[in-house]
Amino acid sequence: MKTLYKILFICTLIIQIQSCDKIVAPYKETGGIDTGTATKKVLLEDYTGHTCVNCPAAGKKAIELQDLYEGKLIVMSVHAGYFAEPAGIPFNDDFRSVAGTEWDDFFGISTAGNPNGMINRQNTGGDYIVSDAEWSTKIAEIINEDAVATININTSYNPASRKLDIELKSKILSSLEGNYKVQVCLVEDSLIGAQKNNDPNIGPSVIMDYVHRHVLREAINTSWGTDLVDGGGQAIANTEYTHTFTQTLNIAYDDTHCMIIAWIYNADNKGIIQVEEKKIQ
Repeated sequence: MKTLYKILFICTLIIQIQSCDKIVAPYKETGGIDTGTATKKVLLEDYTGHTCVNCPAAGKKAIELQDLYEGKLIVMSVHAGYFAEPAGIPFNDDFRSVAGTEWDDFFGISTAGNPNGMINRQNTGGDYIVSDAEWSTKIAEIINEDAVATININTSYNPASRKLDIELKSKILSSLEGNYKVQVCLVEDSLIGAQKNNDPNIGPSVIMDYVHRHVLREAINTSWGTDLVDGGGQAIANTEYTHTFTQTLNIAYDDTHCMIIAWIYNADNKGIIQVEEKKIQ
């Protein structure tokens, strides 16, 4: 009988050991497994200025939306128009850019008043402008759409020479009609300067040490970008297009706070189909 018990015990032990080779679902896999799923990201352009009293509340809303969508929403603040002009101490900073001014003129944003912005530069009934009160609604309408393109940004930066090399790899995931372009911009975060304000929950009427977030510094490949396909031809689905750019970083920029924001857009209607960002170091 003892021998029988021993045989049964050994058999049970073997079965248990063999069972340990299998992990029963559900379980969490780790290790950066690539599922091959592309994520659509959305660009919110916040047109602002340091003498615009309503702009701090809009800027706060933009950051809250960015936090809400956890990496799917990219924010770029564009200082342009009357409220962005230097206006004497303490408003003598000039955060305007050539591209920002050109876009502001083209889309008519500051003419309509600040704060205003654009969501993926979508054209609704001939109008690109979206008021800050509508940002959350307009973003929610498109944020969960399937991605139709991908962008991969690679950077190499030498702090001594301030030379920045950028490699952009773009891919259209399915055939799309029209001519598409890639736009590459340099953005600097956390610039400190004076800002007018009318929201007591944010601060006094003049905030001397206001933190200006995600400020457009310059468009690296001109204000309207570069053809995705050389010569402006139609993009082929699942074909990777590579573009390289070299820039010497302006000494006035804090390189520890700089990032690249790049997007693909339809040259005909200006609509953005994908956007990505990456710190330069």
